[in-house]
Amino acid sequence: RDELLAGVIENFIANETAATFEESIEKIEAQLDELGREITRTAPTLAESLEKRRRKIIWHILTLRKKFHRAEIEKNDVLEIRMRFLINSLYPRNGLQERTLNIFHFLNRFGPNIIDWLYDSVESIEKEHKVIYL
Repeated sequence: RDELLAGVIENFIANETAATFEESIEKIEAQLDELGREITRTAPTLAESLEKRRRKIIWHILTLRKKFHRAEIEKNDVLEIRMRFLINSLYPRNGLQERTLNIFHFLNRFGPNIIDWLYDSVESIEKEHKVIYL
């Protein structure tokens, strides 16, 4: 779910800020690589410490990015309502659809022709999840 929200924010709402986060991480990684080469050359025992610090720095940047996503969603009430609806539709009762909703729900709602309609709307070659609008 967090990945879905992050994707909406980064691709449709604040893609410039998302690009800035990516650039920042790349620059930090490059600077730490350069520092790592120097440390390895002059004080090899500190190289392991640098790698631990690198992971922590990147973790903090990614945590800040997640907080940014939450702030953007809270700032936009309509987006939040629609995203919550979408998430609840995709993951009813915080579970997988196939574990929560069964075919009888859809048979009662759309009739027995839904099975043929679903079969016709899905390519048998595809192995990915697909959104089908009913």
